[in-house]
Amino acid sequence: RNWKVCEGRTEQHFVFNRQIVPMMTSHEFQPDTLVELLRLRAQQSPDTLAYAFLAAGEVGEEKKVTYRELERQVRAVAAQLKSSVAPGDRVLLLYPQGVDYVIGFLSCLYAGVIGVPVFPPRGKPADMRIQTIADDAQANLALTTDRIHSHFAHRLEHAPHLEKMQWLATDTISADLADSWQSPEIDG
Repeated sequence: RNWKVCEGRTEQHFVFNRQIVPMMTSHEFQPDTLVELLRLRAQQSPDTLAYAFLAAGEVGEEKKVTYRELERQVRAVAAQLKSSVAPGDRVLLLYPQGVDYVIGFLSCLYAGVIGVPVFPPRGKPADMRIQTIADDAQANLALTTDRIHSHFAHRLEHAPHLEKMQWLATDTISADLADSWQSPEIDG
């Protein structure tokens, strides 16, 4: 945190993403949750870079997303998710590291469900490991990408619970669904 003087008054501010951002005064909205914070950032700084993932660890090959793009896609996935599960349900997040995982995790928060992160299998069969996690979490739905689901789908016969589970490829969901999102009613 730093201090600066503005027109004879002292204002508190902090540096965020290399930008000076004024601290909110007590009468301004202060987000209490990650959902509120992302919504606020999307409104105040829509074209600011929210997330960049270096796919191969190299600059120039990163996947970038602004606050506006991130928040809109999160609302779209959450709207689709809310039509399939109830608040408080558990949902598997079957993603590698990257933007898709961030969207899946935040979508769970927006839908009021509990995301259970699981790394997708890498070469060797891991169906039983994933099924055990799904059983322990009592998850009936998995969020993933279309590529991972397609790769994993032919192996589901060895894991009966996973075969019956509903799968949602979040990278195929249209951002147009964002307008149908409604904040969930959550108790406690």
